[in-house]
Amino acid sequence: MPLRVCVQKADGTCSKNFKQTKQRDQVMEALRDFVDGDSQILVRTCVLYLCSLPKTYLWWLKELRIALEKSLFFRKHEVVGSSLLFVHDSTGKARVWMIDFGKTATLPPPRTLDHRTPWVEGNREDGYLWGLDNLIDIVAAMLPTA
Repeated sequence: MPLRVCVQKADGTCSKNFKQTKQRDQVMEALRDFVDGDSQILVRTCVLYLCSLPKTYLWWLKELRIALEKSLFFRKHEVVGSSLLFVHDSTGKARVWMIDFGKTATLPPPRTLDHRTPWVEGNREDGYLWGLDNLIDIVAAMLPTA
């Protein structure tokens, strides 16, 4: 699973156990800790998506995936070492941003990447969408049960 998790909470406490966060349940636990157990920030259900509640991390992750899948710029770049920044407040308002593009490289034309093909030496695939797909699946699995 190509995910590393670093958590800094509003009280200043910080968890940087990237090397220990390798399994799906460990990522779920790190996310639960980050939202102080309030899974509504991660994902909530609304009837027919007609929801006036703040958008969740799951919503933003899915929107990011849609945008990246449509992006010609993204297909023409190898994105290595970038991060997703998750920020939420006490009202439940949440956002996700892509950050850290220092190692992003333009591919030589006409080369493109799908960002889901497994990496093998020389193919320059970064697995970005594969990792995002995994993260979306993990967050979706955290849907609160009634």
